[in-house]
Amino acid sequence: MHSSLEIEEIFLDKEKELEIEKPLNRKRLLFLYLFIFFCLSALLAKVSYLQIVKGEYYQKTAEENRIRIKSIPGLRGIIYDAKGRQLVNNALSAKEKLVRQYIDGPISAHIIGYVNSENKGQTGLEMIYENYLKGQDGKKRIEVDSLGKNHRIIASQEPQFGNNLILNLDFDLQKKLYQTLPETPSAGIILDSKTGGILALASKPSFDNNLFSQGISETDYQNLIQDQQKPLFNRVISGQYPPGSTIKPLIAAAALEENLIDPWQEITDLPYLQIRNQYNPEIIYKFPDWKDHGRVNMIKAIKESCNIYFYQVGEKLGWRNFQKYAKLFNLGNTLGIDLPNEAHGYTPKDGWLGDLYHTVIGQGDLTATVLQVASYTAAIANNGKLYQPQIVDKIIDSDNNLIKDILPKILKSNFLKEENLKIIQQGMDQGLEHGKTGTAQFGPDKKKYHAWYTSYKENLVITILVEQGTSGQQTALPIAREIYTWYDSNQ
Repeated sequence: MHSSLEIEEIFLDKEKELEIEKPLNRKRLLFLYLFIFFCLSALLAKVSYLQIVKGEYYQKTAEENRIRIKSIPGLRGIIYDAKGRQLVNNALSAKEKLVRQYIDGPISAHIIGYVNSENKGQTGLEMIYENYLKGQDGKKRIEVDSLGKNHRIIASQEPQFGNNLILNLDFDLQKKLYQTLPETPSAGIILDSKTGGILALASKPSFDNNLFSQGISETDYQNLIQDQQKPLFNRVISGQYPPGSTIKPLIAAAALEENLIDPWQEITDLPYLQIRNQYNPEIIYKFPDWKDHGRVNMIKAIKESCNIYFYQVGEKLGWRNFQKYAKLFNLGNTLGIDLPNEAHGYTPKDGWLGDLYHTVIGQGDLTATVLQVASYTAAIANNGKLYQPQIVDKIIDSDNNLIKDILPKILKSNFLKEENLKIIQQGMDQGLEHGKTGTAQFGPDKKKYHAWYTSYKENLVITILVEQGTSGQQTALPIAREIYTWYDSNQ
């Protein structure tokens, strides 16, 4: 009895289990279908987004992965001297990068300047004429395979050449000037008095501009900027020095123009002039000459550099007239040379009589650049025309077509009478050439000297400065003389 009930109960329990399992399996199956549907929908949506919305982007990306753009360096313009000699080269490095090479770099480094490792002008003509010299890079579109190897050139754009510069510079004369200057701090300039064209310009010590164009090392750079003799400093246009007795022809010209003195009248040279202190008459200031000149007129005073004569001329001239003629000769202002960092120099405007005495013999607070001294010497040589100094003569393209012709520019003219200039020129007559020496005191104790000689012969103007030289006569004049002699025998 019990066994038969137990069997029936077992079958009943089994049927109940089957009834419960059937609906559970259908729910699971429906959930599975829905899950698959949603996954497929999401996948389809993603595919549609990638194909329709982002398709162009991915196609472009794939194309870019297949195409490489290669830059072709544009050649920088060449710089030539007046006779067509090439002063710079363009070279392609092993990494196919354009490198600027400077021929005889230190000889003309302060003129040409240099480019940096990115081939952009940093100083000198390379900087001033950057927009003319720089070329324009070209491009190549290269198809590559799956391994990144070049397959074929699809398209190319040729690089454009920069424009070329033709200078007024004569490189033979430049080389002679550079080699004749001492290795100590010094400067020299040679210009054409009839045009203002710079034929040569050198500052020593110099530097190798190739170091910069090839990527200067930190050690080399520190050596240059820490050098006490300042090889990067262009002494011709940036140095400001007391001009010493080279200023005396200007003072004489000013006095003649203002009719303040008879150039033929002689005075007796005294050992010194003296001025009493206006507040304490017991204090007397003495202003000596450097030697006894005897009886002097203007021509002899210029030729022998008589300080006493020019003290008296300066006193008659006064500060106002000094300023007037300083401005006419462009002292205290830049001349506009096509190089960076040209200095103004300084012209004092007033002071006591002793200050004026110092000023009219090129001492005291008066300073000028080597370029300014050469420029006013040229104005005396060419009968009163003050030109803007210019290094570049012409700019041409790579096919020799003229881009720009830089004509001589007169800054000032007709401010000196011809008869007065002839008196000044007579005073500057040195036999071989016309010139004026200068020995300018400097330093706290005024016991050191800068040696000057500024001169002209025909259209050639040569101005030399040697820092801490012995005297203009002993140190600077022989340098100019050697260059004149060489020039005469090599023309």
